[in-house]
Amino acid sequence: SNLDRIIAEMKGRAQEVDKRAPNESFRQPLPRQLLAPQQQVPLHQQHQRVERGDEDDARSVTSHPVAMTQPEGLTLETLAAQMQELQARVQGKRPVVSRGHPFAEDVLGGDLPSNFRELSLSYDGSADPARHLRSFDNIAVLHRYSDAVCCRAFLTTLKGSAQDWFHQLPAGSIDCFEKFSSMFLNQFASAKKHEKTYLSLINMQQKKGETLRQYVARYTKECVEVPSASEEVKAGGLTRGLRPGKCKDSLAKRPARSFDELLERCRKYVNMEESEADFIRNDKIKAKQPEERPRQGDRRAAPKESRDEDRFRGPRYEHYKPLNAPQQEILEMMEKRGEDKLLAQPKPLPPPRKFSASKDRYCR
Repeated sequence: SNLDRIIAEMKGRAQEVDKRAPNESFRQPLPRQLLAPQQQVPLHQQHQRVERGDEDDARSVTSHPVAMTQPEGLTLETLAAQMQELQARVQGKRPVVSRGHPFAEDVLGGDLPSNFRELSLSYDGSADPARHLRSFDNIAVLHRYSDAVCCRAFLTTLKGSAQDWFHQLPAGSIDCFEKFSSMFLNQFASAKKHEKTYLSLINMQQKKGETLRQYVARYTKECVEVPSASEEVKAGGLTRGLRPGKCKDSLAKRPARSFDELLERCRKYVNMEESEADFIRNDKIKAKQPEERPRQGDRRAAPKESRDEDRFRGPRYEHYKPLNAPQQEILEMMEKRGEDKLLAQPKPLPPPRKFSASKDRYCR
């Protein structure tokens, strides 16, 4: 690049200056880009007039050597050092940070990925540090953060007292994320959640009135908090805590070979238990519903006994065969033969209604 070429040229001239006598005047021309405003030659002293905005003419003027005396304290080594620092800042190799930062230079020099977004995680020193670190590790693995990016991204999640702790660390003491995470866990170890033992699984019992689904869900959640428990301990604790029933009887007759098999068999009995509970619940709902009274003229709402009688009466006829004798004679003949019992007795007439109307009034 142009900066590299200029730096190499300045270093070569610096070596020539070192070979000269100390009192010898320095008259070698410097590139126009390296001259400070007070070092540039005024326009009225140049042999050619340069118009403002005309870059081509400006280049032609700077191409001619201009004799000048080196300012006091200004050397090519100083300019070269300034150019190197400028080049490093432009390329992002030496970020501008406050002095005494706990991160080392290698951590501060890494570039952020183009898709980096601010993290929503936060930690103030009151929660479990291991859980916070695991949540951050999941994000770092997903986005493939480098070691330097992990250090700087994790710093943005620290809030309150956690951030105060970080800025009290010695300057340059953190050079990798492994060291940073180890110091973080040690500092906030007192806030770490107490790890449960296998005894919490062995002592767990299914409560009275607790369904099998609720008990299995509560037990598996407890297993997550006991990572040191073996498969045999988990299976034994779940079976031991079951209340007497079909599920426990089945496991007693044929024990499960693994904890996964035990959970699968428990799920089958969960479905059976819930199916029976739904059946009982529906029966209770039907028992609470009041019986509907049949409405007058509504044959569908009539009692079952009356519907059965109608079924055996046969079809209803509209036209009957004419009789060869009066109905009165036929009825008397049936009474003599004792066949009158085959006929349905008519319903008795209701008692006459008593009118409370005034007897003094009448209709015309």
